[in-house]
Amino acid sequence: MKKFIIVEDDKSLNNGICIALQSNEFTFLPCETIHKAKEIYKTDTFSFDFSDMKFYKGELEIDLSKTEQKLLKLLVSHPHATFERSMLVDRI
Repeated sequence: MKKFIIVEDDKSLNNGICIALQSNEFTFLPCETIHKAKEIYKTDTFSFDFSDMKFYKGELEIDLSKTEQKLLKLLVSHPHATFERSMLVDRI
C-alpha cells in the first residue's frame, strides 16, 4: 500500500484532506510540519512517532527506554542494514 504524508499546520484542514482523499489503495498520514513528517514511521501493525516519542502496536502504546528508542530509530532508518554489536554500542 502506498503512503502519502499530508503536511498542513491547520489540524482540521489536515484531517479534512485525509478524509477527502481516503482510498483503499493509499494511506494518508497527517503531519503539521516537514520535520514531524520525517519523524513518523508507520506500518499496518506499528506506529512510531519519534518527535513525540510515542510508540504503538495497533492501539496499544508501548513504553520504551531512551536506549530502546535510539536503537529503534537507528534500525527503522536503515531497514536493510546489518549492524555489528560494537557499532550499535558506539552509536547508541
